[in-house]
Amino acid sequence: MAVLPRIHEGVFYWAYRVLGPEFKGPTVEDPLGVLPIPLKTALLQAVGKRFGLEFDLAEALLTRPPNEGRSYAYTTYWWPSEEGLKELLSERISRASLNEWEFVPVETLDDFMRKHRLQGKEHYAEVLFLKEVYLPLFGSEGFALLLPQGGFLDEEEGERRADFILFGQRPYAIEIEGKSYHERPDRFAREKSRQRSLTLRGIAYFPIAYDDIRSGKAREALIRLAESDPVLGGYLRKGEVGLSRGPAYSPLHWLVDFPVRYPIALKAAFARLLKAVREGERSVQIMDPESSTPLVEAAFADAYFTLLNVGRLAGVDLPLPEVRVYRLDADSVSRTFRDLLPLWVGRVEGFSVVDGAPEEGVLDVFSWDRIASLAREADAFQAEYEEERGSWTPPFVGAVSSALALDFFARKFFPVPELKEAQLRLLQRALRGESGLALLPTGYGKSLIFQLYSFLVPGVNIVISPLRALMRDQVYNLQRIGVTAVTSISSDDEAAAKESKTKTLLEGRYRLVYLSPERIRIKGFVEEFRRELGNLPVSAVTVDEAHCVSEWGHDFRPAYLHIRSFYEEIQAASPRKLPLIALTATASPPVRRDILRVLGLPEGAVEQLASSDRPNLSFSVHPAPLGLNQKRNFLRDLLTQVLPRTLGVPQEELIGRPKRSSYPHAGVIFTIYADPRGQKTFEEGVHAIRNFLLKEGLASSDQVHVYASKRPEVCPSCGSSEWFNDRGKNTCRSCGSSFAKPKILFDWEDRVREVQDRFQENRFPLLVATKGYGMGVDKQNIRYIVHHAMSSGLEGYYQEAGRAGRDGRHAHVALILTPPTRSCLEQHALGGDGVPPCLPNGRFRSCPYGLTLPCDYARQIEFLQGSYPGVEVSLQRAMKVAQEILHDSQEGPDGQRFRGGGGSEAELNSFEYALVRLMQIGFLEAYTVEYLSQRHRRFWFPRPKISRRTFEERLRAFLTETRLGVEAIERRLEPLRRASAGNPLDPVEKALRILLDRVYETVYPMRIQMLRNLIEYALSKERDRCRRLVLRSIFDDQLPPDDYRCGFCDVCEPSLAFPVPGALVLPREAEPEEIVRRLSSFFQSWSEEEADLLLSAAGERGLSQAVMLRSEYYLEREGTSLGAFFLAGALKGREDPAQGALYLKRGTSEALKQGLSVDEIGPFLAELGRLGPEHLGSVLLAHSPLGGYRERKQVYEEVGKRLGYDDPAARLTASLASLELLSELTEWVEREGASSQLRSIKERFEASLQG
Repeated sequence: MAVLPRIHEGVFYWAYRVLGPEFKGPTVEDPLGVLPIPLKTALLQAVGKRFGLEFDLAEALLTRPPNEGRSYAYTTYWWPSEEGLKELLSERISRASLNEWEFVPVETLDDFMRKHRLQGKEHYAEVLFLKEVYLPLFGSEGFALLLPQGGFLDEEEGERRADFILFGQRPYAIEIEGKSYHERPDRFAREKSRQRSLTLRGIAYFPIAYDDIRSGKAREALIRLAESDPVLGGYLRKGEVGLSRGPAYSPLHWLVDFPVRYPIALKAAFARLLKAVREGERSVQIMDPESSTPLVEAAFADAYFTLLNVGRLAGVDLPLPEVRVYRLDADSVSRTFRDLLPLWVGRVEGFSVVDGAPEEGVLDVFSWDRIASLAREADAFQAEYEEERGSWTPPFVGAVSSALALDFFARKFFPVPELKEAQLRLLQRALRGESGLALLPTGYGKSLIFQLYSFLVPGVNIVISPLRALMRDQVYNLQRIGVTAVTSISSDDEAAAKESKTKTLLEGRYRLVYLSPERIRIKGFVEEFRRELGNLPVSAVTVDEAHCVSEWGHDFRPAYLHIRSFYEEIQAASPRKLPLIALTATASPPVRRDILRVLGLPEGAVEQLASSDRPNLSFSVHPAPLGLNQKRNFLRDLLTQVLPRTLGVPQEELIGRPKRSSYPHAGVIFTIYADPRGQKTFEEGVHAIRNFLLKEGLASSDQVHVYASKRPEVCPSCGSSEWFNDRGKNTCRSCGSSFAKPKILFDWEDRVREVQDRFQENRFPLLVATKGYGMGVDKQNIRYIVHHAMSSGLEGYYQEAGRAGRDGRHAHVALILTPPTRSCLEQHALGGDGVPPCLPNGRFRSCPYGLTLPCDYARQIEFLQGSYPGVEVSLQRAMKVAQEILHDSQEGPDGQRFRGGGGSEAELNSFEYALVRLMQIGFLEAYTVEYLSQRHRRFWFPRPKISRRTFEERLRAFLTETRLGVEAIERRLEPLRRASAGNPLDPVEKALRILLDRVYETVYPMRIQMLRNLIEYALSKERDRCRRLVLRSIFDDQLPPDDYRCGFCDVCEPSLAFPVPGALVLPREAEPEEIVRRLSSFFQSWSEEEADLLLSAAGERGLSQAVMLRSEYYLEREGTSLGAFFLAGALKGREDPAQGALYLKRGTSEALKQGLSVDEIGPFLAELGRLGPEHLGSVLLAHSPLGGYRERKQVYEEVGKRLGYDDPAARLTASLASLELLSELTEWVEREGASSQLRSIKERFEASLQG
């Protein structure tokens, strides 16, 4: 046999690893999972027509197919609609997955006898039964239903066997009995015991006497059995037994047996093509002797085009032969598959299927013996290659991967027409071994990037994911398309399951493993992982929801800070470049910079989408100032009147009648509480909202369910979730009982999984959920989203809105909220420090403005204060932990120290957050966690370092990142330099205070700004501002004009009876795009000249609102941007002077902290004066660096230059400067000696000033 060139051999090896059987197969979730998506689609369509079956299908319409503009619906998820077939299919697949029944097909009786070792004389009766009775009735295909010497447990749990187990609609135990079998009493008793055991296990006893085989009675009995069993009847040979039964194969043949045969045939086709290339064959003619299924033609098409496209990825032109597959007849599955083939592979060249025999040429007949033999050759090729080459480096590293080839694999494994531009770019980057960050909107398909990468690159892709629900969803969704080499390891797993999964991970048998960020700092896992790292084939590290790595982001997770060191350890042990693939929906420039810095990614590694607008989504907001009852009325009206009118769906169809097998429309109601128990929060929880829907008759109990990751606690008497805690007393609303401790539903994760599965399968139409629902879930037919409470910001709101309308059809997003009262809005929520007076100490008190329950804004502020309790509290917690580490920790055998911790989840999280603060200043380098029990952990860390130099270096880097100038940084670091040398904790305290002061100056106001921006969005109707104008101004790279009207929101069309099918899409224009680019640069680097130019451009081009909104949004992403403060203040001031002045005052304060001089902040001062002299005066009279005479004199000059020296603001500034001069002179005179005359002059001057 000729030897292949090394590069060709490498391409064949790579192709073998990406064929599919290594990581895909029949699963309980998808028995057809091993098949390529186009073949699965063809099979389901043909089988449905052939047998008159209906399937519950989730389909993806390919709107951009790669040839001739054709479109086709590919099947994603499916299951039979018929209950009997469902149960039977589940049982058959479950047995297959447990290896209790081996689904290896055989062609002849001799094969079957060899396989099951029936050649001996002791099996004479069984072989006679097979020859005389079974084979004539069912043919060799029927061997797939028969298991010789089938085992089961008897009444005493002892192992027993039957001659055959026949798997029909139910299992049958066939026993071949001789004449004297029951003559001995002991045998008779044992046989009766066995029959009872079979019955108890649901197996029907079917005895056959030896004489009946010869006489023909056994044949007649088996025919009667097959007539009564739809599965067996489907396998009876057509026309040969005198029955009028339909086709030769039952649906189970196609839905179970065919996909089990497929990977074997696929390997055989691969091996035949390998042989052809090795021997230089230019053409190959294959004869498929079995005309009943397209097994051979489909396997050859899959193998041929996989090899062709792997060659394209590697930049290698493989000398593949021309392949013709001959079939005597084409069945319906084959015809449908041939129709889909061009949609999958593009131009079909070099491969063809011919109906009929060839006129000339050598034929390779693909009998099952031939298939099995070649499949073994394919496996042998892999083993030999790996033994000879050792650690394999793919030939594609460094090459520019073919977009054509990547689209082919995307269509093979996923129901998509092609990769989107950003998906393609990031995937190509990863295939070159380069790391990258993808900023792509919700629903765009971020997960497909790293999942497809995992199928294309052998090894395990370790995916860091923040939520257990998200991990569970993604694993399940992959299993639903047949992926077997995937798992997640989380705290949901039992200890034995974690151990088993970790072992399988370390053996390299997964392609995708989902881990929580906390897992990679668990001591036992990290140590075991390090030991095996040299032998573990890691293909990549993926960071999902990468914004969690940054405290500037809205969901900061301290455990994400461990990812970089984890990745670097893996990279150091790998022989090739491993990509770190980071993904998030949105990230502002500062969050983006922080992600790149923390993860160690290069500056040019970002892929971002230009626009995230979803024109098929319409929006409305429903303020409920009167509180809960008004909210509930709005919810009722939405479901019964508004949504039917808006979506054009009759009310009776929107939710539908109860007990339907499938619902075409779905909706999600989002709320902010999973399982609240306080009287002020209870009614906003998922369970309370569901109960309201049930009591109002808006949905039946089988039509609405809840989704929340937190395990609920229920009344121990009646099991109801309708209980609350009032002053320490638990009271159940359903049964009226009081109790000390509620009952925890420990099986909640299983219930949540089942709910999600059924919702995905359209088994019920309405879900009440917390924000975790939908991450990683692609449910196409969600027609509406209702937010029953305000989210934590516009970004979270828009991501949740993005769960709707993924099929491209009209979907509606409604927000119901109780806003703050007008007085609270003006004085606190949109003015002042943003904290309402009902939260004096971070806990709800009565509302001084008359609300009986907290408004939605106050609920979010309570969450925020739980994470940011204040500088002093945070400092106290961190210092307590530092002291424990220094004085109370113990030393382990490896020299590391540890400190035990116990308490509630909140207390343990607080302890760990303190560790993160200590890491930030350099007191600790890292730590790991050992879980002792649910509420007890042991924290391990290297010996702490108290180094002022380290503290100073870390703090200088942090303060620089927050835009402080050199002088300002040095002033802040001065207390650290003066720290006591005799007290080792004093430098730690000084360093922590410097850190926390700046965190609370920057990050905390950013969180407040997130809530303010969402409140502003909710109030858009009052300002006659199109809601989509707000969203596009913030999330797109093009700014809409001030007069933009989308025509698809409640501001544009208050009736919500939209006359248009979607929102107005603006054409892309160069000028707004240029302004966006300039804004991005200006927000990061303050320039007075650029400020004036941008302000003028916004007004001249009618973009004032968009620039204002974008500036306000930027302040929730970076709270130190002087440019954003200035534009937000100047433009906001034109519609609301008080709010505009607030931005300008905050900007002035931040500029002074950054070390800017008075002349550099002149534009802020002038704008404040333009909004009203009182706003500028309040800045000068406040305790600030502008309070002295010299500074006020400079302010006068700067304001006078810009507004004119006769402007009221300039005159006020001059008067305040004079007043300060007089005050300073008075103090000087008083120090030198009191002067009552000078004091009298000063008092008269102040009185005249006030007048």
